[in-house]
Amino acid sequence: METRYRLSRILRTLSSEVYVIWEAESRLGQVDFHFGSETIQATLILEHDLPLSEERELLALLEDDVASSHLNRYQRADYVVHVYGGHEINRYVETSDELHDIGDDEEDDDDDDEEVIGHEVDDLDGLFADDLEEDEDEDDDDEDGRSANDDRD
Repeated sequence: METRYRLSRILRTLSSEVYVIWEAESRLGQVDFHFGSETIQATLILEHDLPLSEERELLALLEDDVASSHLNRYQRADYVVHVYGGHEINRYVETSDELHDIGDDEEDDDDDDEEVIGHEVDDLDGLFADDLEEDEDEDDDDEDGRSANDDRD
């Protein structure tokens, strides 16, 4: 099928795949596929509105190129695609220093060709520290719902 869209897979596991969708040189969105034994669920996030005919063209491409490569129409019980509109606000990345050093024999300070959308955060523990403290406070409650600090008899 000749189409105006291009898929770039960015992640693959045993039961899922994630693709960035391109229209020419512009990022159109992202789709996450999750594969069950007889079911395929997908979440499609479009970064701008498409006419219904173009949305159907994209859905046909996703079914032909991705879904059918895992389970064809006759093998699967369900194929569900949830379509959302939105855009990326931030990207949070947690990596080890060893990963940054692989293949870097020389220091490369030229980051001009990388586009960062929002803010990158390298320390997710620091980012979610407040949430962790709240979780610890909730863990202090015993089974009766009383706090460990309660002096009730």
